[in-house]
Amino acid sequence: MRTDPAFQYLPPMAEGDYQRLKESIARHGFLAGNEVLLLEDGRILDGHHRAKACAELGIQCPTRVVEVPEEARWDFVYLMNV
Repeated sequence: MRTDPAFQYLPPMAEGDYQRLKESIARHGFLAGNEVLLLEDGRILDGHHRAKACAELGIQCPTRVVEVPEEARWDFVYLMNV
């Protein structure tokens, strides 16, 4: 899994929101069906913050590879998050 901030479509979370996400993952684990979505080349398409939180907590981060054409990636990420 490759984190590439230049590839992150949405802006970074506010620090307080990120800390709440990280605490929630630490307390409750990862929600089923909420995997970090990877492109075939290993770059994260959706789930940068979840992947970062898991790495910092030292826990396994569930992932799933998806095929999304380059011209549709922004819309895909937007629809997954908004």
